[in-house]
Amino acid sequence: MNTLPDIFPELKDKNGFMIIIDPDKSHIWLDPDEEHKRHLDEVVAAQDCLTSILIGGSTGVTEQSMDRAIKKLVEKGYPSQRIGLVPSSHFTFSTYARYAVFPFCVNASVPYFHYDFLYKSIDIVNAYHIIPIPTAYLLTSPAEQTTVGRVLQPDIIKDVRSAERYTKLANLLRFQTLSLEAGSGAQYPVSSEIVAACRHNFNSLITVGGGIKTPDDAKKIIDAGANIIIIGDAIEKSPQPREFILSVYDAVSKNSHFE
Repeated sequence: MNTLPDIFPELKDKNGFMIIIDPDKSHIWLDPDEEHKRHLDEVVAAQDCLTSILIGGSTGVTEQSMDRAIKKLVEKGYPSQRIGLVPSSHFTFSTYARYAVFPFCVNASVPYFHYDFLYKSIDIVNAYHIIPIPTAYLLTSPAEQTTVGRVLQPDIIKDVRSAERYTKLANLLRFQTLSLEAGSGAQYPVSSEIVAACRHNFNSLITVGGGIKTPDDAKKIIDAGANIIIIGDAIEKSPQPREFILSVYDAVSKNSHFE
């Protein structure tokens, strides 16, 4: 089974920091307006702080916009081997990415996101030579207030008991990556208590994203047991993305929980 530490060996020794770029937000990343004209350049300038850049979004993303975003990153000097995908459907893969998070949405109620999406993605993943990263994907509060929550219609994790049960299921099914997601634009991040409960019950790597707005938010999540934090919305809204990335990196850089 492919794992993120197989692709990024440094994750065996230290925490990871990824950002996610939504190509549907063209005014920020693809055809930037005056406010965001330096955003992509500043992200690339901070590349030494990033484990990887992910490309994806809940709605509006196409293969063409994925391709365009990756090409722009590479043109500006970001290494293609450190670019991954978070596909929202079997139509949103790119031949230019090295790997893709292959999400099994454990607590979603829409069947497509359990198995149909994965089944329909097989041929294109093979054709594009994309490395799939099997991932148990769990939506936690406040994801019910975000687009991904409305799309997946999940049994939202709101307490430690629910987190423990779903995490034990992911462990039982031998997933090597567990993703806790509050959703893009979430008002607050996944709680430290839920992260800690998942850490106690999951033997491998844990990523956490959604609602992380400050370096302190990121540090609390890492201290609770996460291996990787993923930030998108806060990067988009930052007037100085490079400085923000550096401050988050400083907050989370220490020995990893991954063993």
